[in-house]
Amino acid sequence: MKHLEQHPLDTEVREKLAILYADHYQRLDMATGELEQLIEEPNQPSKRVAHWLNLLADLQIRHGADYDTCAELWRKLWTDFLIWPSRKWRECGWRV
Repeated sequence: MKHLEQHPLDTEVREKLAILYADHYQRLDMATGELEQLIEEPNQPSKRVAHWLNLLADLQIRHGADYDTCAELWRKLWTDFLIWPSRKWRECGWRV
């Protein structure tokens, strides 16, 4: 945490922190907050944003997020990146 206070734009550390929050501490809400910070950071390449959105989807599925939460993220991916839903979305209950 101290590192991020001094280097708030360190995307690699923030991504690792999000995974730690979700997988070790079972805090999907805090992981989501970290990833949303990355996603909303201006001037990030679309490829990185898509990676973080995909990571968030993976974490949501692994940690049992509800249908509405998964669907909201799916709509963001669809709208922002025009990518076809993957098997992960079907696992979340979304009909494709």
